[in-house]
Amino acid sequence: MIIIKNQKLGTALITVVGIFWFREPANALKMISLVIVIAGVIGLHLSDRVT
Repeated sequence: MIIIKNQKLGTALITVVGIFWFREPANALKMISLVIVIAGVIGLHLSDRVT
């Protein structure tokens, strides 16, 4: 389960790097999607603590 979380955070990090380093366009849909991915990772992490 840890590998999946790290992959998702890695994807989010690569997106941020692409926006700042390569000056990719950062539209609203991209930002909302990034927030959803990060929220999903946090949710998965919290669900492991509950069980």
